[in-house]
Amino acid sequence: MMEILTHHVKERAILQLEGDFTNAARGEFRAAVDAAKRNGCRLLLIDLAGVSFIDSAGLGLLTLVYQAWWLESRRVALIRPKAQIREALATQRLDRLLPIYESESEALASWAPESGTAR
Repeated sequence: MMEILTHHVKERAILQLEGDFTNAARGEFRAAVDAAKRNGCRLLLIDLAGVSFIDSAGLGLLTLVYQAWWLESRRVALIRPKAQIREALATQRLDRLLPIYESESEALASWAPESGTAR
């Protein structure tokens, strides 16, 4: 089971995930992502610090969100994944697509809000 806390600030949204990121979390995760998009979010930060397990469905969801947002000139970044989550991301080469940051402030510093793109 996964819980998602969402924080919206201007053109940014932070999804703070807690628990297991599996297929069972698909509906709740997509709803949170869609809500961020409807609220005008240009940068979506997904905080993985509270994720203890991610399966192929969770990795697939991250890939789909990245692709959909990239096509709309929106950006997605990951924050604070634990070692085993980082390893799963690297195994699927998602660490090459999705920027990974150690803190929210580091992720925000890398984003150029005037253009809506990551540097």
